[in-house]
Amino acid sequence: MAKTLKHLEGWQYSLLSEENSNGSSSVLDSTPVRRTRRLRGDTRSDGSSNAGLILKREADELEIRQGSYLLIENTAEDEEFPNIAVVKEISFGTDDFIELKVCWFMRQEQLVNEDTEKKNLPDEKGSNEETSKEKYDFKQNEIFITPFVDKVKVNNILNKAIVLSEKNFSEIIIDDSNSDTTFLCRRVSDNIGSYFSKIIAWDDYFDILLKDSDAFYHAMKDLSVKPSIHPRSKSGTPFS
Repeated sequence: MAKTLKHLEGWQYSLLSEENSNGSSSVLDSTPVRRTRRLRGDTRSDGSSNAGLILKREADELEIRQGSYLLIENTAEDEEFPNIAVVKEISFGTDDFIELKVCWFMRQEQLVNEDTEKKNLPDEKGSNEETSKEKYDFKQNEIFITPFVDKVKVNNILNKAIVLSEKNFSEIIIDDSNSDTTFLCRRVSDNIGSYFSKIIAWDDYFDILLKDSDAFYHAMKDLSVKPSIHPRSKSGTPFS
């Protein structure tokens, strides 16, 4: 986030219009012109901004928009790796000039119980019975998307990351050239890593994020909660 235009020093921003009839977007406003009025179609019903914003760092032209994967500086003293996030939205805010909201990924190194036997991992049919560690061991560079939404400061952004679905991840080789920036996502976790969803098709949910970031958030929130077991009647129909 950037509380004022001064806090955006070293960055440029561009405001995109709604898609043109040919599917492309055009820049309507950009730094350093101060935005003094809202554009048509620029607000949601609750008054918050709904504009498509792009941020570009002047030093290296790193470009950030909704759906960008980021490596974020980790300020915790006991953490040596950068945090990983995906941009949920970039918008003009009320308390801040520009708000950069992200959904956090969780690294394996950040799990609360690092010696877990993965007993919370469901099998492919969705069962929550305890399974063998060998069958459900986390893969190399596997991270877990969470429904934890947070605001981040632009000066804490280190670089971009790459997050792939299981199918696409299986087609590449992880080595010294990409091990710090390329990751696999195939499960949703709660905010502390105590529960993991069944395997998901990450690309499908990423498409939802690009179309409707709020729908994406609610989908992640639902998947991060252990499913309830509803009582059933003798006929097998759940009680209402």
